Amino acid sequence: MESPECERQEVLGVCREKYQAGSLSPGMLKELPVKLYERLYEILSAVAILLAALPAMADTAGLADGRIEQLLAESGLSGGLIVHAGCDDGLLAASMADSGSFLVHALVRDPDRLDAVRADLRNRGLCGRATAVVWDGRHLPYADHSVNLLLLSDAQVEMAPEELDRVLAPGGLAHVNRDGEMATYRQPWPDDIDHWTHARYDATGNPTSRDTRVGPPRYLQWYAEPRWNRSVKTSSMVSAGGRIFYILDDSHFAARERSWALIARDAFNGIQLWRHPLPTWGGAFGGKKVGPVQMHRKLIAHDDRVYTTLEEFAPVSVLDAGTGEVLRTLPETEHTEEMILSDGVLVALVNPNTPADVRRGLRQPKAMVALKADSGQVLWRQAVDVILPLCLAADDRQVVYHDGTRLESRDLTTGRPRWTSAPTGQEVSWQDVANPDRPGAEPSTIWITPQFAPTLMIYGDVVAFAGGKQLNVVSASDGQELWRGDYPASNYSVPVDLFGFGGLLWGPDQDMNLWGPGRPRSDSLYFNSYDPRTGDVQDTIREGYGFIFQHHRCHQMKAADRTIIAARTGIEFVDTSSGEVQSHHWIRGSCHYGVMPANGMLYVPPHDCACYVRAKLPGFFALKSARSELPAADLDDRRLERGPAFGQTSADKAPVQPSDWPTYRRDPARSGRAGTALTPKLQPVWETSLGGTLTAPVIAGGRVFLAQSDAHRVVALDAADGRVLWEQTVGGRVDSPPTIYEGLALFGCRDGWVYALRAADGVLAWRFRAAPHERWIVSQGQLESTWPIHGSVLVVNGLLYAVAGRSSYLDGGLHLVAIQPHTGEMRFHKTLDSRAPDGSQVFDGVDAYAGREEGIDGYLNDVLSSNGEAVFLRHQVFDLNGNRQDEAIAHLHGADGYLSGDTTNRLQWSYAPRYTSLHQGAFYCMQLSRTLYPSGRILVEDDQVVYGYGQNHYERPRPGPGGQFALFAAPKETGVPEGHTVVEYRQLSLRGEASVGFRWWRPIPTQAWAMLQAADVLFVAGPEQDALGSEAALAGQSEAILLAVSTADGHLHARTALPSPPVWDGMAAADGCLFLATRDGRVLCLASAGKE
Repeated sequence: MESPECERQEVLGVCREKYQAGSLSPGMLKELPVKLYERLYEILSAVAILLAALPAMADTAGLADGRIEQLLAESGLSGGLIVHAGCDDGLLAASMADSGSFLVHALVRDPDRLDAVRADLRNRGLCGRATAVVWDGRHLPYADHSVNLLLLSDAQVEMAPEELDRVLAPGGLAHVNRDGEMATYRQPWPDDIDHWTHARYDATGNPTSRDTRVGPPRYLQWYAEPRWNRSVKTSSMVSAGGRIFYILDDSHFAARERSWALIARDAFNGIQLWRHPLPTWGGAFGGKKVGPVQMHRKLIAHDDRVYTTLEEFAPVSVLDAGTGEVLRTLPETEHTEEMILSDGVLVALVNPNTPADVRRGLRQPKAMVALKADSGQVLWRQAVDVILPLCLAADDRQVVYHDGTRLESRDLTTGRPRWTSAPTGQEVSWQDVANPDRPGAEPSTIWITPQFAPTLMIYGDVVAFAGGKQLNVVSASDGQELWRGDYPASNYSVPVDLFGFGGLLWGPDQDMNLWGPGRPRSDSLYFNSYDPRTGDVQDTIREGYGFIFQHHRCHQMKAADRTIIAARTGIEFVDTSSGEVQSHHWIRGSCHYGVMPANGMLYVPPHDCACYVRAKLPGFFALKSARSELPAADLDDRRLERGPAFGQTSADKAPVQPSDWPTYRRDPARSGRAGTALTPKLQPVWETSLGGTLTAPVIAGGRVFLAQSDAHRVVALDAADGRVLWEQTVGGRVDSPPTIYEGLALFGCRDGWVYALRAADGVLAWRFRAAPHERWIVSQGQLESTWPIHGSVLVVNGLLYAVAGRSSYLDGGLHLVAIQPHTGEMRFHKTLDSRAPDGSQVFDGVDAYAGREEGIDGYLNDVLSSNGEAVFLRHQVFDLNGNRQDEAIAHLHGADGYLSGDTTNRLQWSYAPRYTSLHQGAFYCMQLSRTLYPSGRILVEDDQVVYGYGQNHYERPRPGPGGQFALFAAPKETGVPEGHTVVEYRQLSLRGEASVGFRWWRPIPTQAWAMLQAADVLFVAGPEQDALGSEAALAGQSEAILLAVSTADGHLHARTALPSPPVWDGMAAADGCLFLATRDGRVLCLASAGKE
């Protein structure tokens, strides 16, 4: 029998032939073979219905009058990505965006209607949640399988037959209005992708997905916040029914209180569907990399239900997966430590003792409780003295656990004993203090600490138990021992790794260099497979990996199909069929949990690790191994669009004045040094409330320019009185202010385009698509290009420089372009791709991937800077023609980029040739820059001195958060003292007392969120220390302070109250005035007393 997928492809093939012949019509459907005709309507084939309906289509604007709720109810969606293709006004898009957790994209065929559609959305306050762009009618510009609902209302489309099928997510819907009736297509669920319902895949404890689409990551499917993990770990993550669910502290780094929550997202586009606070969840966790490991096993997803404990020791609650509504609570499960769900039976391990006892790791009497998952009916309850952590597993017949001495089995539905194994032969040592250097390396001793645990797994007809450097395998039917043998200990700070796939048990080889005393610095990836019944080694992978690092990634490995997803440098894909290893140092999982392979993707939650920070992508994201072919790239002249103001800016070409602030941080070097003097004591001149998320301002020609980032709007104000002069809405977020150059406001946009507006009135002169293709993904709750561009573009020697993309390891890399500012003509284009020519990442020694000359480093996008002779992209140097240079040149840059503002102590700005990265890891990234170069959370510079706010220096590199935060001044010319060693590549030590020679450093009563230098005065703005970390300060609802400090000695000249803290780096100075953008959406102008 043919598979549904084969039948679907046959239908599409017939439709494609008819479409190409121009004969696809409603009557054609009756000519299909009976089986295909029935199959067509069974899966509601997008192309046939879509194109057959077009001649009779009516506009769908009538839906806004009453069909929206019905349409969404029929779809079964509570949130997701909706596309309205052929939109003629914004009413329908606005109505849908207001109807739930939806993101709506309106595709407008008529360019002359675009402004009107955007005005409809803007007037409803929905810009960002609903967005409109011009559409070519041929290609749906979205990542594969990312759209949940598509409405088509344009009879003039020219789409290829497969386009609708390509963009709809599994379970997604397409609606077409045919003669007043809606024809519907629902995308079927592919049979080659898989769920991940438990922290270790399912109740069997075998962390191996059957997903055959998961592979080495090459393409970004979606991106979300937080960028960095404040609480060192993601507690757990699971997936079912096209959604992912995870427990995470998503609070800001500066927040006083943690903000644990259970969060649901659409699995295919990352849109947040709901969030349920977990106020006491974090109380169970100790310090960094500390468990308890059982917390991973308190979250399960199954079909349309989610099971979790909403407080640390609360009973299990059952939630609606689509809405997050609590449907019922199971009181018999109070104090659940871990739980599993198998064949409709929920088995919870409960501990009735005090939380303090539990956290001390004491051996407390416990109980297993089995309930019907759909009703909560208790099936059985069994008291147990001990069940080792992570040693509870089930299949459709039985529950198996380790009682500290032996394995026991009970019937899943009755709880009756089935069998008891012989003692497994390990001694259990309970420890209440975590020690990452003691991962159970002693033979026959199982260390139970908050982060270490053995592993128990049911695989086919065997039960495997790994712990104490030993592997025990017994029969799943009667518990008889089949074999036992030596087995490696835990990895760094995590439980033991073990997998089952392809009819074999797989695990690390004894010679694989796992963490522990005496571990050699070089590493390898050695794995063995074992016959489950005999223990005979069937296959061995011995890949000379050449890895060097201070320790491995602190989370367990996982597997998908026949590929092991290892955790050494970052994420390694070990193909057990070929033995090939592809390494990805530029991604890593969160502490303890790691990553999740599901739904054809690899889900990577946030972490707080500074290892490989020059290349490693921060954030929460989903990655794919393959994608459909992109349309042929447009010719360069088709990527340029001319606007009404093209060639009409000559009257406003006056050069910027020395007292202006025409670009981000005033100049190409991003110095933060003003060209105007200010007195220390300032007073308010005017205030304008714009609302929303503002960027820093720039000032030129008597105008203040900035962006309302989330509203996709660039705004110009009169510098004299704050009046809004003009505003212009574009296709995506603008994350930093424009650059003003010869009468033009030049900026990049997260939609992948570079824009040039006439600075006088905001009319479009031209726009150029620097992104190689028009392809959208969901990022941080909005749509943006796969290849976004930062707002503040660089202009040097009459050329505009911009970079499109995110990482040199994703989606074909980054795209560096140079553009003539007045014409939009592209002068050159350089692709920055860090992969080998065949796209792989096969590791070839300590420092390099095969086929890559520049080693394992890479590039992340950022605002560009320049010293006038070179262009800097973070640490990397390019000449003015875009050619990569090996020379390291000292310049001001940030480990996490200019725009981040995240206050993690591991990421600093530095005035240095480069920021330390590679295998030295977080320890050396924190120490080296602080000890050798001026570094801090924010810096400004003049010709000789760097001023900053950061921690005082280390006299000798050592771990820990370092010294007190303070304002400081330090000479630019520091470098490496004679006789000192810089950490790079294979060297793992920093000798001597290398340190920055501060001219002065002074604690201040605020945290610096913005800073600039004006002559001999340093202005610093931020919340008061007493308010620091409060919700009010982070929301911009608390007062703040502006300090004026002497650059000579740090003496405090003046202190001025501000109504709200500034946005990150949100201060500028021009023509004797200080301008601030605040977190509550205001623009402030201050000046010396008497200045108007």
